[in-house]
Amino acid sequence: MAWTGALLPLCLDVREFPELIAQKEGLLAVNTTPLWVPLLIAALGVLGTAGGAIAGVVITQHRSDRREGVQWTRLREQERERWAREDTLRTFDQRRDSYIDFEEKLRSTALLVSQSQTRTGPSLETDWQLSVFQRLLRLRVFASQEGAETANDVYNALWRWGDMEDSYGDEGDAHNAEFVYDEACERFLAVMRRDLRIDLGTTTSSKP
Repeated sequence: MAWTGALLPLCLDVREFPELIAQKEGLLAVNTTPLWVPLLIAALGVLGTAGGAIAGVVITQHRSDRREGVQWTRLREQERERWAREDTLRTFDQRRDSYIDFEEKLRSTALLVSQSQTRTGPSLETDWQLSVFQRLLRLRVFASQEGAETANDVYNALWRWGDMEDSYGDEGDAHNAEFVYDEACERFLAVMRRDLRIDLGTTTSSKP
């Protein structure tokens, strides 16, 4: 009888114990949540954090690249401006040298022509104007258009003046040729002073 009494609890109807039924249903409700749901939530959180970090890095890098691009562009512009200034100065120096070289040779040759015309010096050589013409060719490269034109005019006037000794031999024509040269020389000097930004009172006339 004792053994039979021990089996009696196993034969009881569980419906007679509502507390047990409630606990069993609660456990079943908890266990019905799929396992992948919390895993998905965790994964989304990790992805969101990683995505935010990556986006922050990309934005920061983009801003840095943009700043570097602006700085590089500014440096390139400054470099081009420096080159332009250097080219301008170099061209101005070459223009100044060509003007001065031509004017000095023009003045010294005009003195030879004057001495030859007044018989106070030797006669002119056959190619007496060649050295002036060579400097005129160099001046044409660097001078302004008006500077090249006036230099060409004064060279032609000098050549005609010096040629009077052999072609005409008339003293009146020689004086007239000298006067034409003087006027052409003054026009050339005025343009040279302007192109070289020389004060009008600082340059002497090239008239011999």
